[in-house]
Amino acid sequence: DAVLRVLDVDAGEATVCAVDTASDDARCVAAALSPSGRRVALYRLSRAGYDVNVIDVVDVDSGAPVASLPLPEGLRVRRLGFLPDDSALLLTWHMGTGPVCVDLDGKERWRLGDDTRAAVAHAWDVSHDGARLAVARAGPALCGLDTRAERPLWSGFSTMTHDVRFSADDPRVAPAGDGLNVV
Repeated sequence: DAVLRVLDVDAGEATVCAVDTASDDARCVAAALSPSGRRVALYRLSRAGYDVNVIDVVDVDSGAPVASLPLPEGLRVRRLGFLPDDSALLLTWHMGTGPVCVDLDGKERWRLGDDTRAAVAHAWDVSHDGARLAVARAGPALCGLDTRAERPLWSGFSTMTHDVRFSADDPRVAPAGDGLNVV
């Protein structure tokens, strides 16, 4: 069946929320659960063309829609996530541009990168307090952003990075990539 389910694993994987994704003309191609578990975002794309190109955000407890964000024609979402406080979405476009922070009303809050090959974002991670964003990309291979002041914090490494993670207590970041594994 075409249903996105949010499960409570402590309750024996009981379904907490079920969102019907069945459609003749669109399919759900990405989803993200917010860090609090209170919201889920679904990215829906037309099976042919761009007639449907939208991100729907649903309240997990009530199943009610929170927001629906139509996207510009031609843009596809490559990666989807939330800021830690559930206040906004983080998106990476199909060519790896971004990430871009978009409020739930559809207004762009900030963007990192541009449309050049050097800004292609392979992965990103937000610190648990939401204050920092680390991005693994082509070059500079690793960069950080202060998400509240919307200013760069650091950048480094000349080799491409493919993944990045913050530690549970946030002061450390670990990138991994072509010949590079730093902890």
